Amino acid sequence: MKEFCFHAEREFMGALLRPHSPMMKFLQGAEEKLEEITTAAYNAGMQLIQENKIHQELLDTVSQPLVPMENYVRSRE
Repeated sequence: MKEFCFHAEREFMGALLRPHSPMMKFLQGAEEKLEEITTAAYNAGMQLIQENKIHQELLDTVSQPLVPMENYVRSRE
């Protein structure tokens, strides 16, 4: 994306990263948390468009852990 922006003569504004995203489709009973993350990601995009920045609070919400790290590591084995 950085290269695309460079060649299109546009400023790269950053990236919105979601840890454990492959796990999101397998979580059951976490619909409320998934909705919170999805809404925060949408709001982060809107904020980037409107304010040219994303507030740390939204970034923290989007990147919050869904499962403890040890559970995630075990699921990848």
